[in-house]
Amino acid sequence: MPYLITLCASVLLAWLLWPATPDTAPAPQASPAAAAATAAALPLPAIPAMPVAATRPANAVPDEMQTWLAARYGSNPLLHQAMQQLAAGWAQAIHEVHDQASAHRAGVRIARAIACVMDPATLESSGQDQQWAYDQIIAARAEMLSRPADSDAYIRFQGLAAGQYFADPGAEACRTAPVTQP
Repeated sequence: MPYLITLCASVLLAWLLWPATPDTAPAPQASPAAAAATAAALPLPAIPAMPVAATRPANAVPDEMQTWLAARYGSNPLLHQAMQQLAAGWAQAIHEVHDQASAHRAGVRIARAIACVMDPATLESSGQDQQWAYDQIIAARAEMLSRPADSDAYIRFQGLAAGQYFADPGAEACRTAPVTQP
């Protein structure tokens, strides 16, 4: 029941935060001749070098999260890999979701990663039970979404993914591509 309340609250919040109409009207377009004359008259600014951080893929797991995961789960490679897959799914949900189809792709990735964390082999490798794994997922999500912008983007993802069904990956849950450092 608490999940239903959380889902409803998330959908309502996403609906309230989503703009109903554009804030500004589109600017009138200049003729091609006027645009060319204006462009020729203005000096071109120097293009700054792209910072190293911007060369990472948008959906890459942030370095801070990689460090956090390594500190908590580095001694258990199977669990560490599963939690990295989950963080990569969350990163995809934060940075790449713009419609229901992309929300579904991110949701599938997250669902597969959660199933991998809850997989009996993963639990056996950690010597823990499903409640412990659930608590670890909640703690990792809190860490991943600790920035307000990331949390807002994740709420938007949840709104776009609402009402969609994600198939149970079954025994194939942990058969995902490994997460690699950039």
